Amino acid sequence: GRGGGEPGPATDRAAVDRAWPPGLSREPTMRISDVLADLRPDFPTVTPSKLRFLEEQGLVEPRRTAGGYLQYSPADVERLRYVLRQQRDRY
Repeated sequence: GRGGGEPGPATDRAAVDRAWPPGLSREPTMRISDVLADLRPDFPTVTPSKLRFLEEQGLVEPRRTAGGYLQYSPADVERLRYVLRQQRDRY
């Protein structure tokens, strides 16, 4: 067989995606209201349903608290900001 191969594209991509953006906390500390407040200055039309849609697309993986609330990490918010910017600027 081949010596010293690389990981397959799917696992490699998932690892890269989860690590992006680098240097930002993955600790989910923000409620959806915090996320919306953070994004609204740049994206005044963003809604909770839009965030849920982006979650369904696999772009972010907020965690549920024991009480059932979604919590987002700073890295999640940066990913959302990137996607929203791309959508706004390209479409």
